[in-house]
Formats: sequence, structure tokens, C-alpha cells
Amino acid sequence: MPTVSVFWAFLLARHVTAASQLNVNLLGAVGLTFAVCFFCLTAWCTRRGVAGAPGTNTFAMAGGILAALALPTATGAFIMTLPIVSILAAVLINMSRIWENGGLRSTAYLLNSYCCVALAIALHGNSPEAMAPVNMLPAGILAGSLIYQYQWCRRWPPPEASKLFGGFDRSDRSALLLLMAGLVCSFFMIRIGLYYALSSLPANAQKDAFRCSQSVLINAAAIGLIMFAFLRRNREIRNVAILVTAVGGIKVFLYDLLGIHGLPLVFSIFSFGLAASIESLALGKWTSGPRGPDATKS
Repeated sequence: MPTVSVFWAFLLARHVTAASQLNVNLLGAVGLTFAVCFFCLTAWCTRRGVAGAPGTNTFAMAGGILAALALPTATGAFIMTLPIVSILAAVLINMSRIWENGGLRSTAYLLNSYCCVALAIALHGNSPEAMAPVNMLPAGILAGSLIYQYQWCRRWPPPEASKLFGGFDRSDRSALLLLMAGLVCSFFMIRIGLYYALSSLPANAQKDAFRCSQSVLINAAAIGLIMFAFLRRNREIRNVAILVTAVGGIKVFLYDLLGIHGLPLVFSIFSFGLAASIESLALGKWTSGPRGPDATKS
């Protein structure tokens, strides 16, 4: 109920404030103040000394959602606030281990997923706003934060007493959302760099080269992931590599092949063929190689 209440109340207040031409930034500051109050209530709930700190996630989720809404309203910079939300989620993940509350961990997953989707929507397309070089900074910070949190979650499993993870996600497979979100943010960061790296080409060739360079980037990521998975015997990363390869194949054969010609298309198809070959070789030798520390992960 606190989450639903702050969600509709803040959106309604922002709509009324904007329609009345009042100070929207002040409303964002007020929203951040209430978000801090919710986090203070979260900490207060732990003083009861009850195992699992019940009630903490109720206020933490409300505070996180309110902070995600109020930060861009207060600052006027939407993309720049996404790494702050992700860092806030990282704090919640750490607190979930200290307080042995699995709900805080799931709330952190939700906030990180929001950051990834919001960044992808904001940086989609080739508009000057989406392709501004400054956007590489929040995308890079967000990618680093997400991948770090994924590694942290693999070192520290969810609390055993958590009803959510104990009953529905015992292997914590939902943490894969952090890895995939980190890969998506990395893609958009490098995508902007490729856009400016190819800006010196003629206008008629730049569009095709940029489209195919994104396919090469996806396929290169698939190669890196499958090689890492093979060396570490990590089935989880292997499955992500297969998914990235499938995305690269769809990009090459449903978009590039039907709308691009010339040398860029050759590079696009060659990169997918190379990724498929390396992945096939790695999967073929998967059971015969040395077993690593991650061999038992599924």
C-alpha cells in the first residue's frame, strides 16, 4: 500500500504542478524528502530485533520507487539520475544480507530492471539527445553497477529463510536480470562511441556502417561470453551467451540482410558466422574440458 500510494500520489501531484506552471523541481525535492523518510522507517523496523526484519521491504520499496520518480523531477536530468537509483539498489542488496530479508533483494532487482529499461528507451534511436556523448557516462556507470551487483549476488546467495527465494527462486535465477541489464547498458554506451567513430564516413555509407557495427558488437559480446563461460565452466553465462547469439542472428538476418548492402553487410554476416562457429566449438567440447569452480552452476 505505501508503494501504490506514493506512486499515484506523486504522479498526480507532478501533473497538477506542471499544469499549474508551478515549481516542478521543488516538488521533486519534497518527494526526495519523503523518500528519505521511508528509508528511515525501513531502518527503524530493524530495531525490533525480529528475525528477517519484517516490514522493512514495505517501506524500502516505497522509498525506492519514490526516489526513482523524484530524482529526475528535482534535477531535470533523467538519464543522469539512473546510476543513483542503481547505487541505491546496491545498498538494498547489501542490507538484505545483513538483515536477512529476501524482499529487499527483490526490490533491488526491480529498481535495477527499471534503470535498464529506462536507459534503453531514452537512448533508443539516433536523435541528438540520445546520441549525446555525455550519455556514455551514466550508461557506463550503470553497466558497471549492474555487473558488480550480479557478481556480488553470486558470492552471497539469498537468505535461506526468505519465503520469496526459498519457495519460488531457490537458485536465485532472477539475478540474471542484473547481468543482462548490464550487457544492455554496455551496448548503449559503446553504441554512442561507434556513432561518433563512424561520423567521418560519407553520409550515404555512415548509416549502413553504423547499423552493421551494432551487429558486430552484439556478436563480439556473444564470443566473449561463450569463451568466458567455457573457461569457467559456467552454465549460467553459457545460457546468456546463447541468448545473445540468438539476438545477433535476428539482428543480422531480419534487419541487416534485408536493408543493407555492400561491405558493412559482409562484416555483419561474418561476425555472426564467427560467433556461431566459436559457440558451436565451445559447446561441443563443453563436457570434455577441465572442470572449474563454476561447473555445478545451472
